[in-house]
Amino acid sequence: MTPRSRSRGLDKYVVRRAVAAAALLLVVVGVVWAVRGLTGGDDGPSAGSAPASTTATVGQVPAGAPTDTAARLARATVPVLCYHQIREPTGNDSAAYVTSPEQLDAHLTAIADAGYTTVTAGQYADHVLRGTVLPPKPIVLTFDDASEGHYSEALPILQRHGMTATFFVMTVVLGNEGWMTRDQVAETSAAGIEIGSHSWDHQAVTKLTTAADFRTQFRQPRTTLEEITGKPVTTFAYPFGITTPRVIGPLQKAGYTSAFQLAEPANARAPMFSIRRVAVGTIAPDALMRLIRDDFPNAPGEGGSGASTTTAPAGTTAS
Repeated sequence: MTPRSRSRGLDKYVVRRAVAAAALLLVVVGVVWAVRGLTGGDDGPSAGSAPASTTATVGQVPAGAPTDTAARLARATVPVLCYHQIREPTGNDSAAYVTSPEQLDAHLTAIADAGYTTVTAGQYADHVLRGTVLPPKPIVLTFDDASEGHYSEALPILQRHGMTATFFVMTVVLGNEGWMTRDQVAETSAAGIEIGSHSWDHQAVTKLTTAADFRTQFRQPRTTLEEITGKPVTTFAYPFGITTPRVIGPLQKAGYTSAFQLAEPANARAPMFSIRRVAVGTIAPDALMRLIRDDFPNAPGEGGSGASTTTAPAGTTAS
C-alpha cells in the first residue's frame, strides 16, 4: 500500500470515529434532558425538599405591599380590646372599667377557643403601616393606666394562656399606692408585654394647646418608659379614647408612630393615629365574642382581608 492510500484510509477511520463520538454525545445529551424533564431540572427542588415559597410569613413584609393611606385604612381591621382595672369589682364600680381576674381568665379562654392569636399594638400598627404579615385571626389586648392589678393579676393570667398584650402606662402614677412601680413595668416588659404610653397624667389631648403641654404629655412619658424598659416606645393610647387631628403632628414629633382611640371610626386621612379599640369591662365571654364580631366585622378570619397565609397555634403569642 502506498503512503497516499494509507493516508486516505486513516482519514476515513478518523471520520468514522468522529461520527461515532458525535452520535454517542447526542445520546448522552438526550438522556440528560429526559432526566431534567422528570425532575424539574437543575433549578427544581431536590429529592425530599419542599418547593420554595414566595408567600411572606409572619413578621415579614410582602413584596410590593401598598403603603398609601387607602391601603393602610383597609388593613386597620384587627380587633383591639381595651381593659382597665383588673380586680374584684365593688358596688360602686362602673361595669365598663373593672374586670375581675376570673372573668379575664374566662375571656382569654374564649379568645383562644375562637382561634385568635394575640399580637401587640406595635405589631398591629406595623401591619397597618407597612403590610407586615400577622398570624391568622389576630387580636390585640390592651390594658390602660398601669393600675397594680395589671402586674399582679393580668400578667400571670396572660402568661398562663401564652398570650401577649400591650400595657399603656400613665407615668404620673408609677410608684404610688395601688399602681405599678417602675420595677414592675420593667419586669412586665422583660416578660414580653409591650409597653406603650398613656400620657403623663391622663389629660384629654383635646385640651392640650402649647408646646409645653405636648412635651409633658407626649415626649416626657415616652422618654421615661424607654429609660425603664430599655426598649423603644412608639405606641400611644389617647386618654378617655378621645382625639383630635391637631395632635397628630406633636405625637409624631415626640416619636410615636401610632395612636389608639376608642369607638370612633378611623380617620381616613390618618389611620395610623386613629386605630380603633373597644372597651371591655364586666362582660360574659359569649357576649365578648359577639362584641368582637359586631364591632370588627371585617377582621381577618371574620370575612375580612386575610392577614397571613401561615398558621399558628390559636391563642399564642406572635413571634
